[in-house]
Amino acid sequence: MKKRIIYWWAMALVAILVPRGAMAQEWHFMPKIGFSLANISALETKARSGINVGVGAEYVFANEIAALETGVYYAMHGAYLKGNLAGYYLTSFMKNDYLNIPVLAKAYVYKGFNVFVGPQFSFNVKDNISMEYGGEKLGETNTTDLVNNFDLAIMLGAGYQFESGLFVNANYNLGLLAVFKEDEFDIVGENVTHSITDGKDTRNRVFQINVGWRF
Repeated sequence: MKKRIIYWWAMALVAILVPRGAMAQEWHFMPKIGFSLANISALETKARSGINVGVGAEYVFANEIAALETGVYYAMHGAYLKGNLAGYYLTSFMKNDYLNIPVLAKAYVYKGFNVFVGPQFSFNVKDNISMEYGGEKLGETNTTDLVNNFDLAIMLGAGYQFESGLFVNANYNLGLLAVFKEDEFDIVGENVTHSITDGKDTRNRVFQINVGWRF
């Protein structure tokens, strides 16, 4: 009985001392879709364009400035190699797709304008390389055995949250781990081969622009 009285007195004291709204933390549900430009460092590659789509969740603290955000997103990463062989372009398209799970510290610095930074944990779900020569497809190879199953990146970016619920943001993901398992390997097509060196020095580099709705 005595403990119960102390508990209720403590709750009453909190209600008196804590400013109104200070305990009004909020959870938000945030589906979004976006455009991405992905590349792989240490290789003479060009960026692969793709999509980034998924669902996020945001926890806004009582001060309405600090927030935490996470989510699960399907993202197209990779790059492509382009060379000239006997007057025709030889192109190898590296298509590496991931499930990305960012964990972001977020700050609303002025009205709806916000900045965010944090780690992103990525799990490889699909890999293949297709080759074209002179506009003709030379085949496609599954490269799951060549690509590491896990990637870790630092995500940093900025966005704007409109009062209606619409939001836009842009971010850059800086991969910290090697994309490929081996240092040297060959990409083999029909009568052609692309040799990769320094595979263990490769890192994912991804720029994304997203739009979504916060509920």
